[in-house]
Parts: sequence; structure tokens; C-alpha cells
Amino acid sequence: MKIGLWAALVVCVVAGRVEASGKGLVTQLDDAELVDVTFVDDEFGWAVGDRGVIWHTQDGGQTWKRQLSDVACRLNGVCFLGRQQGWAVGGWTNPYTHHTTGIVLHTQDGGRHWTLRSSKELPTVRSIKFFDDRNGMALGEPSPMYPTGVAYTDNGGKNWKALPGKSSSGWLSGDFLDPLTGVISGRSGELAVVRRRTLDNSRTPPVGLRGATCVRLSGELEGWMVGEGGLVLQTRDLGTSWQLPNSRLPDAAFRGFDFHALAVRGSHCWIAGSPGSRVLYTPDNGKSWQWFETGHHTPILAMSFIDTERGWAVGALGAILATADGGRTWTRQRSGGTRAAVLAVYAAAEDVPLELFAKLSGNDGYLGVAHLVARRDTLGRPKQEANLPDRFHEAMAALGACRGQSNWQFPMPPAGLGWKPEQVIEAWDQANDGHSLERLQAALVMQIRAWRPDVVVTYSATPHHVQPLSHLLNQAVLSAVDRAADATWYPEQKLEAGLSTWRVRKVLGSLPEDVLGDVNLDCAQLGVRLGRSLSDYAAIPRGLLQADVTAGRNAWGFHVLQDRVPQAGIRADLLSGIHLHPGGEARRDLPEVSQENLAAQMKQAQRKRNLETIMARSDQAPQGAAALVGQMGDLVRGMDETLAGQLLFNLARQHFEQGSSDLAADTMELLVQQYPDHPLSGKAMIWLIQYWSSGEFAWRMQTRQKINTGSGTFKIDSAVRPASGAEPNAVMNLRQGTQLAVDDQALTNRTQKAEQMGKWMERLMPVLFDEPLVRFPLAASHRRSGLPRQAERYYLHVRQTRDQDAWWSCADGERWLEKPEGDAPKSLWRCAKAAGKPRLDGDLSDPLWQAVRPISMSSPLRNDSAWPAKCWLAYDEEFLYLAVSCRRAPGFTYNPALAGPRPRDPKLDNEDRVHLCIDLDRDWATYFHLVIDHRGWVAEDCWGDVSWNPNWYVASQSTDDVWTAECAIPIAELTGQRPGTNAVWSVGAQRTIPGVGFQSWTMPASPQIRPEGFGYLLFE
Repeated sequence: MKIGLWAALVVCVVAGRVEASGKGLVTQLDDAELVDVTFVDDEFGWAVGDRGVIWHTQDGGQTWKRQLSDVACRLNGVCFLGRQQGWAVGGWTNPYTHHTTGIVLHTQDGGRHWTLRSSKELPTVRSIKFFDDRNGMALGEPSPMYPTGVAYTDNGGKNWKALPGKSSSGWLSGDFLDPLTGVISGRSGELAVVRRRTLDNSRTPPVGLRGATCVRLSGELEGWMVGEGGLVLQTRDLGTSWQLPNSRLPDAAFRGFDFHALAVRGSHCWIAGSPGSRVLYTPDNGKSWQWFETGHHTPILAMSFIDTERGWAVGALGAILATADGGRTWTRQRSGGTRAAVLAVYAAAEDVPLELFAKLSGNDGYLGVAHLVARRDTLGRPKQEANLPDRFHEAMAALGACRGQSNWQFPMPPAGLGWKPEQVIEAWDQANDGHSLERLQAALVMQIRAWRPDVVVTYSATPHHVQPLSHLLNQAVLSAVDRAADATWYPEQKLEAGLSTWRVRKVLGSLPEDVLGDVNLDCAQLGVRLGRSLSDYAAIPRGLLQADVTAGRNAWGFHVLQDRVPQAGIRADLLSGIHLHPGGEARRDLPEVSQENLAAQMKQAQRKRNLETIMARSDQAPQGAAALVGQMGDLVRGMDETLAGQLLFNLARQHFEQGSSDLAADTMELLVQQYPDHPLSGKAMIWLIQYWSSGEFAWRMQTRQKINTGSGTFKIDSAVRPASGAEPNAVMNLRQGTQLAVDDQALTNRTQKAEQMGKWMERLMPVLFDEPLVRFPLAASHRRSGLPRQAERYYLHVRQTRDQDAWWSCADGERWLEKPEGDAPKSLWRCAKAAGKPRLDGDLSDPLWQAVRPISMSSPLRNDSAWPAKCWLAYDEEFLYLAVSCRRAPGFTYNPALAGPRPRDPKLDNEDRVHLCIDLDRDWATYFHLVIDHRGWVAEDCWGDVSWNPNWYVASQSTDDVWTAECAIPIAELTGQRPGTNAVWSVGAQRTIPGVGFQSWTMPASPQIRPEGFGYLLFE
């Protein structure tokens, strides 16, 4: 059974086996992070973690040997029944789609042989427990088939059934008394109980942003839970409610410790985490507490005790520690290093120089760690997508780094709002009792003292107004580097956490794109141990961090901010003058490079460059672009599959950006057919299904072909200027030409292609196929092709299996539209029939607007009372009319419109603007997107295709208090079917004011457009 292509680790996973293209992967297993450990007696134990690593001991840990798991993904949990039968679980994130795939491994001979035993529909599994050889429980990420994130099996893990209950955002840990009863914990302090195989909520005190990382039961009713920020809670009613321990924890527990590991034996409880320098212990069920030193600094992530004396702890860098005296003293039994060579500190994952880690960690073997100060995972994430901190670690591990970690206590606003640093600090202060900057400094110093890096990489200093948050963090990191070396700063980190001072030898700041510095990294250079260039090696990990496929940098420039290395003038690379020997405390062993392999890699790289040159020139003539698509199958044949798939996807993206969506579809289809296991194939299949199902794109393609051939061209009054050329306050009279007829055969062909791709995807990628962003477009195709029963069956399935979220509303709305009784499950926007055409001058005093009911956009933060906004819609036989009225936001700088005609598709990111999204066929995926800013400037696209340039008309006015706009959009630019009475489209409307906030009529509200949250536009 094929389970995927793990390109980022340079492995091919076929029929459950891993074939490495070099020895690089094997050398990375020694320091692979360990996240779970179990012992069945005082001799036999197993530990699992990143890169599919499984360590096994038969002598109590005196020697550890690696077992072959045949997978390269992260293993999160391990469970054994005796010395022979056991299970290991884990999974991976699919690049760009960010949906997860889970695995369950099984052994019957103590791990000498592991076999894949899992359902293809499982999402990533984080914890597993078996009660006998048949009955077991698993928990982890949710998916459409497993919305609660909890599943059970009664046949040893061959098949899994979803536990009923409320859907979750993902679980981190759980413990069970039996197959019917247990407790589970998750992010942001989320806790739940399992009763009679049903998931239910748990009563907990508020814990803020802290994650509940581990939970263990210590008796029939008692249990413990630990989490970030020194979180420790107890239960005495089997998880129904949680309280603080009997006696107060030591103050040190709250000063910088994030707890991840927990072990209990009766009244004895051991707790550890990050840093891993101390273990917190109670012998009497929380009545008294003691701190034990470990002699270890990096994070401890799991513990296992077989009695009250003998236990083991595992964590970062592949470390395994053991104690024989109840945790009072610890001995390191193995590790792949003891500290990091490089520590990167950034605010956002997209800013981390991935190619740098590909070079230093993946190719050169330096142990690297990346640390995110801020977190964006608390806002606007669909439940079925992997959490950003998990994806960030997965991306860093794929590059060869040891750890990607995220701070829990500094929340960031959603991307796209452009908050100023004082606004960010204000949000941080709200989460940190007004002391965010002091806590940030202490946290950074603790990270440096725990990881003890030679080099720290962060942002370069910039003028305060250019990149304000980057500048703030640059100053914080430089200060933390100085304080980490000074014993007078944060002495409690030595006294309470056992962390000594540490002197960083270099600090470097990464520069903006296309800016070179003191040290520069050519991303096109070949990584001889990676088998590809640095940019190619970083491509798939980048897909774990972002949803859109974008090209990486050509080069990274770094400015040397501090240099304490002798002969500092020699700066060939970031580690010049720093000598770390392979196999030492901060660098792994390096495999030899075969000259034969090197020659083959160089030949492969040259072939890829030649193809990229051909691709870059193909857009000069449409015939050349089409011919290239027809030849690409032959041109990539025999290439490394990972590189070939990336080339095809990049070519498809190139065609789409140039407006050749038909060539983009042909290229995507070629990728899917030739490389169905490629990490980008899932993204390509989703794109193809949405593209072929899209009513908007079907009309877009038809009108483009008609207009290009000269037939059916729209007639526009010569006195009327379209939106791209009209003066801001032009008065417009409107007249529209003939309507184009819908090409039914073309629509049928597109529908058939979508349904065929759906069947193909269902066989190859059932996890992705069951996602609403695939199934709702297919349901729209079924409705359009005269098969409403198939669509109705899917809508019924969604209503029966999902919580009442946005996707549930999409499904229930179809039922309501058939028989509109009671409240609508979605917001309603009534579009009135216009009695006459408005005078487009930006003045909303026309009788039309006085007779039409507006909708209001509002801020989810309820901070917009000073800047309300309203929208109106109306229509007639020829036009859809839109009016907007927005009060100016206090403190925002409103740039005046420049003289002359409006530019086509200007960049409006820095302006106060309103977005109108129109989804004609209610597929909740593709839509027309119109943007209007306070100057009356506009931009538009069709599902990201910016070459869609409709002839629409806009006039605006602006006073000191309010800006308004009036628009007329020819219906023929949107559809070939005039909307009649009771016709229904789906629409979304929202307003963004950079540095101030955003308002939305769309729910869920997010600056990033969420089509499933659109409401209904009802034509009256």
C-alpha cells in the first residue's frame, strides 16, 4: 500500500518502505527528537520520535538500538502489551493543504519487524493505548471522518471508528481506564472526558493561552494534567472537573517552565518539560513538592516509571535519561548531541531562513533550533488543518534541524492587518498582565541558556517604520544575548532552573529579499548531501508553513550584528571561525559524499535549470506555452520525481498567473497522472476539482473565448469609463449590450472532468477527498449536471456528522433553501430589484439606495463603534449595483487619489478597503473578488486569477468623516444567466483598515477570506 512521498526528507515511501537517496537521513536519526517512551518491565523499553525513529533496549537502557520502522514521519506515541506486541503511532502534514495523514504501526516480535496497520482515512495520531490485543483508543488531529479527533478499534488497529461527540481542534494527550472511560487534553487548556465511548466537555478553571500538554490518571478517579506556563491541575472525579494541587507549587514552576512530561505511580507524580534541567516531584499526591536536578538543559517531552524508583525521560536531541532513585539523580543513557550550534529567533514562521537550515543542518550537520516568539494559531484556523506550531516543527525537522518551537504567551493578530508595534505590545500585555516585554526578555535569555548556541540568527535592525515588529525583536534578541552572558541578569534561572550563563559567539541579522550583506547564502547552490539545491530542498518544508505555492529566495543576505570570534574579519559563512567537530556536542556525523553521486546530482541540477529556462521563455508566445505543456511529460521523464513534480506545479502556477488557466489545468493534470504520490499532487487534485466545478471559471473561460474571437463583444456607451479609467467622481450613464448564451456542452465537459478527478482522488487520497473544500464543489457539480440526489446525500452526511460550524451551515442551508421555514442557517442579504438606474457619482442619496436595506459589517473584536460600515446591493436586467459607506477610522492616514485615471489592479494592502466576494454556484470555494478602497480605486480577480478584468463602473466621494462608493457591475461579466426572483448566490463582504482592524458580514470573520463563511444573496 502506498502511503506517500516524503520528499522533504529525501526519501521515497513506497509500500511502507523508506529508500534514502543518501546517508543523510540515517545520520539525522541519532539526534531525532523523542516524544514518547514506554517500559513494560525493568529491562524492555521503547522510545519513538521524529523521522520515524524507534529506539529499543533489552537491558534497562544500558544499551539502546535503533529498530527499523520503515517510515520517515514523526512517531508521537508507543504502547506495548508485554515484550512482544506493541503499537507506534504518528503521521505527517500534507504540504500546502495542511491536512494530516496518520499511521499506526504494529509489531508482534518486540519491534524486530514493524508493519503498517491503519486506515488510510486516519489523521495524525498523537497518543494510543491498548487494553488487550484487540481493543484500543487513539487520539490526535480531527478530520471529516474523525471530527472529534478520538477513535477506537476492536480488531487490533486494522480498522478505526470515530468516537461520537463535539468536534475538536486537536488533542495532545489522553489516558483511559478502559475502552469506555478516559480523559484527554489539548491546546489552549482544552480538556474533555470520555464516557461510554462518547466525548464530552470537562469543567476547568480558565488557563488562558496555555496548552494542556499531558494528562495521566493515577487511580479510578484521580489524575493529573500539566501544560505550558507551569500549568499543573488535579482531578478527583475522573476529569469531570480540575483543580489546583493541594499545596502551592514552587515559584520556579511558574517562572519560565513549560511542562510537557508527566508520570504517576499511585501518590507519586513526576513533572518535567522545557527547560529539561529540573524535575518537579510530589510523593504525597500534591501535598508537598521537591525539585530534582537532571544535569540536562534541553526539553524533556515524555517520562515513564515502572515503579516509584526506576524511570526514564526522553526529549530533544534524541536524549534518553534514566533514574534509579525516584528522580533524585539522573544519568544520560544516550543522545545525538547536547546543545545547538545555531538558534534562530523570529516572530513569524514565513520569515525563518529555511534555506539556511537546509545548508547548516541538513547538509553540514550542525544542530539547529528555530524559535518563534509570537503565535498566530489561535485565530481563524479551520479545525481540520494542522496547528501551525506542529507544522513549524515538522518543517524544521524536514530540513534537518532538531527542533522548531513556538512560544505560547505572545499572541499575534491575524496576518494582513498591519498592526503597529505598540498595538502588538498592547495585545501581548493583555495576555501577560502588562509585563510582556519583561517576560519576553526573560524567555529569550532562558532559551539561549538552555540551548547554548554558538550563533543566533534573527532580524536585522531596520528603521522603526519600515518593519516595526522586526525591529522590536532585533533589539530584544541583542539585549537577551548580552544578558544571557551576565550572571546578574535573571539569577533565578541559575538558582531555580539550574541554567548557567552562556556567551553567544555570533549574532547575525537576516536582510530583506534582494539585499546582500556581510555574509550571503546562494540558495541555488547544490547541497551535496541533500541531492539537490538548497531552494529545492526547502520547497516542501515551505509548503508546510504556507497554503500558497511560492518561490523561495535566490539568496539570503545576513548582517553581522555581533562577532566575538577571533579573526572576525574572515566571514565566508555564518560559522566561520567556529570549529565544531562532526559527532560532537553540537554537530552530527557527516556521511561521505560519493563522487559518482555528486556528478549525477550536478547533472540533475543542470537539467532542472535548463527546463526552468525553457519555462521562463515559454510565455513569450501562446503557441510556445501550449507546446511546452504537451512536451513536459517527455522532458521530465527520468528526473528525480520530487524535482519533476515541483517543475510541473511551478509551470502550472506560471500559466495561471499569466491568465492561461486552461494550460494550468493541463499541467496540473499531468502532475497528478505521472506523480500521484508527490507531495504537491494533493494540492493539484483539489485545485483541479475546484477549477472544473467552478461556475465562475466556466463563464470566465467562455466569455474570454467569445471575446477573443470577436463574437458577442459587450457594447459600452463611449461616454462611460470603466473602473480602471474613470475619474473618482465621474457621473456615469449606463447602457449594456447583448447577453451571451451559456455553452451547455462546455459546462458538461467541465463537470465530467471534476467528477472523474473526484473518483481518482477518493481512491488515492481519501483523507483529502472527504474534506468539505473538495466535496462541496463536487456537490455543486452534481446539482448543475442534474444529479441533485448525490448532492443532497452529501449535505445530509455533513448535517449528521459535523458540529454546527460554517460547513454545517453550508449544508443545512441547502435544506433551508428548498423549504425556507424558520431562521436561515446563514446570514441573508436581500438584493432588491432596482426601479431605475442610479446616477453613479458616489452620492448615496438616489431613491434606489433609500429604498434598499443595507447590511452592516462589524468587527469581531467589537472595537469599531467609531468607524461603522454599510453596504447595499440591487440589480436590474443588466447590472448588479453596489453601494458602500464607511466612516473614516480615527488615526488612520488616508492617502489622496493621484491625478489621472485609476490604475489597473493597484496594490491596495495599505488602504482602507472593502472586499465583495460573489460565489454564483454555492460551491463555497471559487468566487469573483472585487475590492474598492477609500479613493474609489479598485482591484479584481476570479479565484486568484488577476487577469480577469471586467468592465465595471465605480464612482466615489469622500468627506472628512465618510467615504462612499457606487458601483455598477454588468451581470454579463459574472454569468450568462440573469438572476430572477428568488435566485440565490452566496456572497461575502468585509472591510480591512491596516493597523486598525477589520469588519465583516462574513462569518467566521477573518482577514483571510473564508468562502465557507459567505452568506446568501437573495434576489427579490
